[in-house]
Amino acid sequence: MSLATSVIEVSEWLAQHPDWQGAAFRHDGYYAVNFSGSESGEYLGRARVVIADDTVNDYFVTRDLKPDEFAAGSSLNDRNVIREAIIAARLCDLAAWETETTYRRMEGIWEIRFRQGDETLVVPVDSWEERYFIDDIYDVVTPETADSEQLAAITLARTANGVEEGLASWDDWQIYVAQQEGNVYAVSFVVPERELFYARVNIDSGDILDIVPGFR
Repeated sequence: MSLATSVIEVSEWLAQHPDWQGAAFRHDGYYAVNFSGSESGEYLGRARVVIADDTVNDYFVTRDLKPDEFAAGSSLNDRNVIREAIIAARLCDLAAWETETTYRRMEGIWEIRFRQGDETLVVPVDSWEERYFIDDIYDVVTPETADSEQLAAITLARTANGVEEGLASWDDWQIYVAQQEGNVYAVSFVVPERELFYARVNIDSGDILDIVPGFR
């Protein structure tokens, strides 16, 4: 625990939450340390401590980015991410789309949002030390605007254990849908600061392949 809190960014963030508490879980070769508010229960961050050499090789806190940090992250996305072949192939003419970059602070995930007319696409981007990782390109839909296959995927995802109950606590969530391979779809239920549920479903077989609370 002391190693995790010795990271300056972690210690400064926890100092703003004097009621914080930590929990450490041992895995094969490392400890996973989670921080939360003891009274509020709010998730504050995490760290990964390597047992062999007593080092922290990964950490994250849920603070808002400073203006210079946001500018640097946005610049990385503008320089590299939106020029990825998978995005260029989907958008065709990048200049025809309006773009907006936001940051989901509860997960440390960037979102690049593309808008053209009534169509909105979202690309979640995970980053670490100047490296970035792109998952799927999602269509932002509603039950009214989704096509028949997207609607089937959404309906199936909402039958997964805990999803409907979890969504009931929120009134501003959106639905992201991405076709992966064949009849397999990824469905994500998201609020501005974090992902609530992620599911992979097969609309042909009716199987829920994966369901994860929060970002996978």
